[in-house]
Amino acid sequence: MAVVPYLCICACWPMWQLASANYIEHYGLQRQQIPEGRYEQIQLHHSWNSDHIFSNWALFHLQRHSDHYANAARSYQVLRHFNGLPTLPSGYFGMYILAYLPRLWFKVMDKCLLQVTGGGISVAGRVKSFILQ
Repeated sequence: MAVVPYLCICACWPMWQLASANYIEHYGLQRQQIPEGRYEQIQLHHSWNSDHIFSNWALFHLQRHSDHYANAARSYQVLRHFNGLPTLPSGYFGMYILAYLPRLWFKVMDKCLLQVTGGGISVAGRVKSFILQ
């Protein structure tokens, strides 16, 4: 019976981390709806990337997320970094900390989102009003 709390933590922690990673990787970036009602095919600019050495080493190049989507069959060891794509201001470990502090997350990431979308609020989805002031 003493093991049950440990097992619950072991079951929930990976789900929490996966949900956090998905939030960080895709925050505010949206695919456009095409006339047939479907959404455009996933492209390189539909996810945030980062090229921080330690995070890439520790997380098996998870931060090279765009290449993963564009080339799903590519092995994680050879995922590539592309310049000019949405880029996170820090590695994933720093972004996790920001994501767990919502006020700070929105302050930092909404500015990045506005830069990436060229100020297109409709594309950005959710942008806090204090960023626009």
